[in-house]
Amino acid sequence: MNADKRSVAVGRHRRLAVASRNQRRTHAKAQRRKGEMDKKTLLRVSASPAFSLFHLRPSASICGSFFIRVQSVLNPWLSYIGTGENFCQRLRHFALLMLAASVAWLPFSLQGPPSVQGAEPPRIHWLSGRDLDRVLDNSRLTVQWSGQTLRRALDKLATQTFRPKRMAIILDRRVDPGQRVALDVRDVSLRDVLDQLAKKHQLAVKELGAVIYLGPTDRVDRLSVVAADRRRDLQSLTKRKQRPFVRSQPLGWDDLAEPRDLVGQLALASGLKVANLQQVPHDLWPANRLPPLSLSNRLTLLLFGFDLTYRVTADGKTITVVPLD
Repeated sequence: MNADKRSVAVGRHRRLAVASRNQRRTHAKAQRRKGEMDKKTLLRVSASPAFSLFHLRPSASICGSFFIRVQSVLNPWLSYIGTGENFCQRLRHFALLMLAASVAWLPFSLQGPPSVQGAEPPRIHWLSGRDLDRVLDNSRLTVQWSGQTLRRALDKLATQTFRPKRMAIILDRRVDPGQRVALDVRDVSLRDVLDQLAKKHQLAVKELGAVIYLGPTDRVDRLSVVAADRRRDLQSLTKRKQRPFVRSQPLGWDDLAEPRDLVGQLALASGLKVANLQQVPHDLWPANRLPPLSLSNRLTLLLFGFDLTYRVTADGKTITVVPLD
């Protein structure tokens, strides 16, 4: 009797063990099938345009750093989604993250492409027009320069003397910017300071719009004449064709900028072509910023230091770099 009870108990235990083992196997198979389905769904999601956006190779522009930051945030979430549990909930989390990334990208998309003229510092208050004339003639300055370079002296005069306003000064490329300055004057106007500084270094001072130009004495007097000749040439064009040349915009460039590139970029930004851009010699310029000027004056200032100017074709779409007469 006892042997029969033991055999019945052993048989029941074995049946329970087999049932438990079968149940575990069935559950494991179901989990594997679910995991495979989740992976297929994840592959479909990863093939969508919204997902592939964050796997683009970052460019050298400003959006490259943005993609790198977003991708560093997304990578842990992609691993989180692919674990196989609560897939729908995790996919919703991922969709919310994508929405947040799109909102973060909105300011970048509204900015448009970078300016071809270099980045202009925000809200520079330029001395121009009557304000510039009043400062040139009525200001009273005391200047004591000894041993600093000519470029450094002009930079101080342009950016620090009349803060928060700024004055635009260009030093001709043919002038040595490293020559030492020795000037001691008291209670004089800005025009007198510039004239005495120019006289000490055999230079001349000329104004073109809101820009003060310092260059060799035998050259600078022609600057105003060349600018007037180019304005007169434009009179032969129709009003519509004149618009790119008379539209005023600021001009700026960074250190080691090439004037040849600046000329090409100005023309491109105005919808024009340069027939012989290679005529502009290679040179490297220090950083500078100029107030709003017409395209005609901007091109004149860039080319004048090479004894060059430009001509416009009859259709108003192409400019040709030519030597000064």
